[in-house]
Amino acid sequence: MKDGIMLDPQRGLNPHLAKCVACGSDTNEILLLGTSDRMYKCGNCDGNIIGGRNKSKCPLCNHTGLKFVRRVDEMERIATGFCDACKKKKDDAKQMVLEGGVFWRCLKCGSEGALGPNHPLSRKIRQDVPAPKPIGVEIEDGMCPICNKQEL
Repeated sequence: MKDGIMLDPQRGLNPHLAKCVACGSDTNEILLLGTSDRMYKCGNCDGNIIGGRNKSKCPLCNHTGLKFVRRVDEMERIATGFCDACKKKKDDAKQMVLEGGVFWRCLKCGSEGALGPNHPLSRKIRQDVPAPKPIGVEIEDGMCPICNKQEL
């Protein structure tokens, strides 16, 4: 079938619930995979790609070295997009940065967030890059509020 869902002989539409890529909670979406339920790994960017048989190009980096990993399990929830709470958190962080704050990302755990415009680190970093230009900083293990379970 062109431009449609190819029905899987055993699973039919092959529905799967979607989950948030950030926190793993429900996104209130249903994915109809049909026969496009193969998981591939990109040899270049390490991305996990879900698609049909003989997937040839990574949609993340256009690399052609995709390796078949497995079929998606029948009851597996698939990470795609953000839940409402994580969307709000991202939007709030963007607004903070537009107002003079700074994005941050932990080098150890990969967590990310934003510092408000009145935070001492934001003021120091913003000396050369005025708002609303976005700017970010990578932080070390000792400064991460997630790794250390404390305020940044």
